[in-house]
Amino acid sequence: MKRFISFLFMLSLVTALVACDDDDSNNENNVNNINNNNAECGNGIIEGDEVCDATNLGENTSCSDLEGFTGGELACNNGCTDYDVSACTSTQTDGGIGDPCTETTQCLDDGAECWDEVETGLPGGSCMVTCSESSPCADETFTCVTFQDENSYCLPACNIGNSDCRDGMTCVPLEEGATVGICWAGCTDNAQCETTNKCDAEIGFCKTENEDCTNGEDDDMDGDIDCDDVDCDSHAECGCTEDSYDNHEGTAAYELDLTTLPVSITDGYICGPDFSDWFEVSPTDAMALSASIEFTHDDGDLDFTLYDSNFEAVDGSAGIDDIEEVIFTAEAGTTYYLEVVGYSGATNSYELTVDYAPGDLEAAIVTDPEIVAPGDLVDLTVILDNVGGSDLEGLTGTITSSDPDITIDASTVDFDTVAPGASTTNATPLVVTIASDHKNNQPIMVDLEVTDSASNTWSFQVEIPVPYGVVEPVGIEIINDDNSDGILDIDEMASLAFDAINTGDATVVGTITADVSVDASSSVTGNITITAPANTECGSALAPGQTGTCDDWDIQIPDTAQNGETVIFNIEFTDGTDTWTAQASYTIGLAYMTLINPDDPSGDDLGTYGCDLKNIEAYVEGGTTLRARMVFYSACDVGGLQDLYVMGDGTTVNTLTLENNSIAIWSSANGWASPLTNPGSFDVSPSSGSTSTVEFIIDVADIPGITISGNTLKLGAAVTDDLNNGYTDWAPDQISQTELTLAPLTW
Repeated sequence: MKRFISFLFMLSLVTALVACDDDDSNNENNVNNINNNNAECGNGIIEGDEVCDATNLGENTSCSDLEGFTGGELACNNGCTDYDVSACTSTQTDGGIGDPCTETTQCLDDGAECWDEVETGLPGGSCMVTCSESSPCADETFTCVTFQDENSYCLPACNIGNSDCRDGMTCVPLEEGATVGICWAGCTDNAQCETTNKCDAEIGFCKTENEDCTNGEDDDMDGDIDCDDVDCDSHAECGCTEDSYDNHEGTAAYELDLTTLPVSITDGYICGPDFSDWFEVSPTDAMALSASIEFTHDDGDLDFTLYDSNFEAVDGSAGIDDIEEVIFTAEAGTTYYLEVVGYSGATNSYELTVDYAPGDLEAAIVTDPEIVAPGDLVDLTVILDNVGGSDLEGLTGTITSSDPDITIDASTVDFDTVAPGASTTNATPLVVTIASDHKNNQPIMVDLEVTDSASNTWSFQVEIPVPYGVVEPVGIEIINDDNSDGILDIDEMASLAFDAINTGDATVVGTITADVSVDASSSVTGNITITAPANTECGSALAPGQTGTCDDWDIQIPDTAQNGETVIFNIEFTDGTDTWTAQASYTIGLAYMTLINPDDPSGDDLGTYGCDLKNIEAYVEGGTTLRARMVFYSACDVGGLQDLYVMGDGTTVNTLTLENNSIAIWSSANGWASPLTNPGSFDVSPSSGSTSTVEFIIDVADIPGITISGNTLKLGAAVTDDLNNGYTDWAPDQISQTELTLAPLTW
């Protein structure tokens, strides 16, 4: 029986070898006296086919009489079939690490061992010496390589692409892209396998044939012939007794009668690697079936496969326990096949059983009322379907929930016995109450667990939708201003125009009215006068997605206002029961220019931060001061990270940063190594709280390390809750610090 070694690559300077051994690799040719014409080995007389006998060495009296040896003590082996040359001295002058060998005596280094070609598949064999951190390889021409069994050996180092390795070996890199490697198995033709004369060029290893148990030859070259080889123990030719079903082919499958279930075969037996057992089942009615084999795994591992009528594999079981099972739904009048086979040539007895499959459940939940609203008491009807093959009895259902917006009023119900293919429903409903303030359009989550009298358990998660209406302003703009530029100027009359849209999932039933006020966080000097229209109603019974028309609100900007100051309008809608608020922000005086057209996509923020970039707006005030602001689709908490990229004519990029409510400037000129000193003109507003815009202010002359010609800057924005997680949104869309896409601003 040979030992086969395969080479594995790993993403470090460590390699791994997998070795398996059938424990007869050290056998001493135990053919003994077979075909020896009744010669008596050990009597000192060379008889029959004996080569030598005890101390009688025949025509060769010393090691030097044999080719390849210069001296040492020659002996006769235990079977008198050949000489024992273990104490002879080799004429080999190589014998160093990685040199070819057939036995350990040929390896000259202390502690070396020979991994011969038959045992390991290494072309010509190889002298191997162990190594470790404390005992490294002799010099840099060798590399210490760790194998999968955690033992380490020295292997010849080589340069990838060069012919540094001996014949039959190739230079293998230890990691992707490496220019150096180690010499390892790489045969390409049979001549490079001097002992086996068979090269597997796909993997580079020499190979031996599997033992043929009837041809009188040592096919696997382990010294044992036919039935003396352990590989033949499970073959019929060597006495392995099969079972009586004669079903080793699918076309000769043994038919199991499904008239009465369960049906069993108690004396199945897999005799060896040449055998597998086939069984046929042909149900007349559709049914859910369980087919299983039971055996003692420690006596030999068996695997189990289900095939359809075309012998296409449908399912299988190949575990490491004492039972293998497949469960399947069999169609009426269809033939199925079951195969039992020994894993890796294992033999074992087994018991096969086909029975109805266990019961199995699927569940559906029906709510009453069908459309649930905040504050509702909801009845839950559970419909259980038995999709298995056996009755389910003593079913009990229990609901739980970690959702804070739900109260469970009746949590447990019992169900009737449910037969295969049938359904059952709880006679008494489960009852929950939805919190009256649950108005976020998110479903309520409920967990249902069902158990039966045999302690089997099924778990289901239930979503209870709670649709609700949400009113938001749409089409917000400044109109009717004195100079018709859409900008709020000092001491100017204008109108704030907007409509109402229902962005929720349910109809807003009542009449919707609007109210507008100036938020206390506005920075305008003096009082802004707001005059409500005669009609503040914006429609009623708005269905999801429907828009209601609102009249305009008149605005008077005071003469004490200053250019660059910000006014924030609070827009509030109510239907008499619920209230929805939003904000609109405007700068007094010079207009912010929108830099991205069209807007950055809505809803493209990748994380849970919630600051969804809409656009970048900017202008240069008086030709000296850059005012740029990030605009979000809705107000969000800016306690995370907001980065505004600023670039001039060259390649230097500066980042104006608001992070954890503090401001800083970073520059690509120093490799983003550390923040620069903040100039006095640099400010960010607001630096904390919830807002729909964040404004960055800095004198153009104070922007570090950039040159500007033609009055043009390039700007970009990115936001995240934590830079370690990467940015969650960019504007323009999908920029990165290594490949920026920026929007131009010219003044």
